[in-house]
Amino acid sequence: MARWFAELTRKKLQRGVHRLVAELNADMTSFINAHIKRPRPYKRVKSSDEILASVRRFCLKANEFGVSERV
Repeated sequence: MARWFAELTRKKLQRGVHRLVAELNADMTSFINAHIKRPRPYKRVKSSDEILASVRRFCLKANEFGVSERV
């Protein structure tokens, strides 16, 4: 779900110029409708184990630099 919102943000919100809330709403609605008509599943690039290993490496590096655990 987060990936879908990231794509919406990148394709419609960052690139578009919306002078009115109604324009923004219409642009988002058209994006959503297009996605509903042509749904495509997101392809995982990494396995769960690879993702967890990456997070573990990040945490170890963050600890080395004294980054708080609450970040």
